Amino acid sequence: MMILVTVIPVVLLQLFYTNYMIDRLRENRVGVVKDYCALLGDEMLEIGYLDGEVSTVIDGEFQRFSRLYDGRFVVIDRQYSVILDTYNMVSGKTLV
Repeated sequence: MMILVTVIPVVLLQLFYTNYMIDRLRENRVGVVKDYCALLGDEMLEIGYLDGEVSTVIDGEFQRFSRLYDGRFVVIDRQYSVILDTYNMVSGKTLV
């Protein structure tokens, strides 16, 4: 009986702490991605990337970042034309 009284609170605290830490790590990762995307967006605006200016540096950064986080980037201009697709599935097409 004494073992149950000591083990159950430890298990419950471990579950709570594990879930708390997973949530904090997820929030941190989302913040890192948002900040990085904001920096890339600012750089894209500075060089005129959305106006047709070619930048292998930005293309490379998007490719590297999408592989790092196992995700996909699709950059779209004001006319809904796809400028960059890291999966190369809709590059050059127009999205509706």
